[in-house]
Amino acid sequence: MPEVPAIAVIMLTVGAYVLGFLTPVGQSFLADWLTDWRHRRETRTEANRRFADIQRAMPNLIRELREHFGEFEDARELVVLHDQTVIYQNGPQIFRCYRNRHSGLDDHLARLADAGYLRVVNRVTTSPIYRMTDDFVGFLR
Repeated sequence: MPEVPAIAVIMLTVGAYVLGFLTPVGQSFLADWLTDWRHRRETRTEANRRFADIQRAMPNLIRELREHFGEFEDARELVVLHDQTVIYQNGPQIFRCYRNRHSGLDDHLARLADAGYLRVVNRVTTSPIYRMTDDFVGFLR
């Protein structure tokens, strides 16, 4: 049997692909794909807008977190301490957030938790611990 030239295979493949979009199944696939693409784009745009609002509300806290991630890129937890005189010895990767440096810190952290960027790990002590979500870390990098 003679070998089929590569150009013929390419033309048949492209023809089958185009024909797929001319059939009802192909058209349905294309419409679904475009709808999903538009939804993903709108979701990304909304997430970017929401983070921009948060960044405007607490620029110093976000700046400090970004600086921390510059040094400790695998950091995921933050602890709230009263001031720099309080010693917290659970490793340097944990971000230490000082109440005396950020006015309204509890409100900021509540807003971050409400937005889904933080999860409470331990709020029983006077030094609550939060875990940052991957989405939040992605925005900080």
